[in-house]
Amino acid sequence: MYEEISVKKRIDWSSLLTKLGVLLLVVFIICAIAFSPKKTYAVSPLYNITKQLLNAGKEYYTFENLPINIGEYKTINLNTLTEENYIKDKEYKENKCEYDNSYVKITKVNNTEFSIFAKVVCDNDEEIIVDTIKTKKDNKQENITNNDNFSFEVIE
Repeated sequence: MYEEISVKKRIDWSSLLTKLGVLLLVVFIICAIAFSPKKTYAVSPLYNITKQLLNAGKEYYTFENLPINIGEYKTINLNTLTEENYIKDKEYKENKCEYDNSYVKITKVNNTEFSIFAKVVCDNDEEIIVDTIKTKKDNKQENITNNDNFSFEVIE
């Protein structure tokens, strides 16, 4: 009733090798992406002392020292901050920093926001950090007296 027919299948080696090659390539790419080292960015050797300068500037710029008008700015250099004991100068001396050319500058952006800029110049190299500071209340001069609790909150 049924007749058995034996048919020999020929393997198409070129097609099989092509498919196997594509599969290996895909697996290799996935492994390369999954196990590749994460990118790390080198931090400038001056970054930490620039961050210290920025923080000292934030301590210095209290209500009395802030610019009053929008667009106005004030600057204080590293020399003054060390003289007034806002910052210790050991690391700045070790890095041969320029005390008059390293500074913190604060600019009034609007009634509740300031831009603060710290720049350190040491041994022909420089580092800059820019941050934004928001006040918790409108700091128009007529709205705040020295008796008010005036404080900053840093925006990350």
